[in-house]
Amino acid sequence: HMKMLKGNRSKLVYHQLLRKLDASTTRALELAKEKGVSSWLTTLPLDWLGYTLNQQEFRDSIALRYNWKIKDLSAYCGCGKENNIDHSLSCKKGGFIILRHNNIRDTTARLLEEVCHDVQIEPKLMPLVAESEEVYDAARGNVAENTRLDVAARGVWSPFDRS
Repeated sequence: HMKMLKGNRSKLVYHQLLRKLDASTTRALELAKEKGVSSWLTTLPLDWLGYTLNQQEFRDSIALRYNWKIKDLSAYCGCGKENNIDHSLSCKKGGFIILRHNNIRDTTARLLEEVCHDVQIEPKLMPLVAESEEVYDAARGNVAENTRLDVAARGVWSPFDRS
């Protein structure tokens, strides 16, 4: 009976607190309660799998989780715009999107190194040269200067071909 009373009181205090917060903080707290979202806090810190956070990464993750201001976040993004959490999470040039992309790219390269040869990160593509007067369109390939792949490796599909 006491557990039920304590649980009801906790819920009442929680809902009273939510009414005092702004909408984005309320949303952050509601999301933090969802099943499974705290699993990263109890994951074993296995360095070889990249499951470790340094002190700053841990603090930043907690701040993102609860919609707190991130300490030492630069005032301006690499794209030149004023920086805040929302911008950092959506900017493709200087925000966290490129960091997430690069993390996935680097993990893919590390996994490919275990089974392939000559793994390269962001190698330049060979320039496309039209065999006739026909101009290449976007559906046939990227013809921009300095176009790069994310990862290239030999031996993905056959022993000597680069993929």
